Amino acid sequence: MYWTSESRAFLSAIHEAGGKATMRDIRHRTDLTEGQRQHQFEKLEDAGYIDVDRVEGLTSNNVAMKMASLTEAAVDDIQRGVLSGKTDYGRRASVDVAELAEDVQTTQQYVSEVLYPRLQELQQLSQRVDELESTS
Repeated sequence: MYWTSESRAFLSAIHEAGGKATMRDIRHRTDLTEGQRQHQFEKLEDAGYIDVDRVEGLTSNNVAMKMASLTEAAVDDIQRGVLSGKTDYGRRASVDVAELAEDVQTTQQYVSEVLYPRLQELQQLSQRVDELESTS
C-alpha cells in the first residue's frame, strides 16, 4: 500500500487511541478534513488495516458513529515502522485560549456592529412594507 501523510496521520490517531477510535476521536487527534477522514476509512479498510464498525448512541442525535479498529496487519506494520514517515497533517495541539478568546471577541464585534444593525433595518423595512400594503 502507498502510505500518504494522511494515511499515516489517520492510522497514528487510531494507534494512539489504543487501537480503536471513532470518527470523533480521529477528528480531534488530526487536522484531516471530513473528506480526508472518510477517504482514509475506505482506503485503510479496503487495504485490510482497519475494521470498521458502527457504534450506536455516540452522537446527540443517536446516529451510529464509525469506529475503526486496527487489524493485526496494521499492528505488524506499525511495529515495522510504517508510521515513522513524515506526517504533514499533524496532531492538534492544545487549544490556544487567548487566540480563541480573540476570535470570539471579533465575532461578537461583527455581530454587534454589522449583523445586528442590519437585522434592525430589515425589521423596520418589513414594518414599512406591511404599513404600505395595509394602506393600499
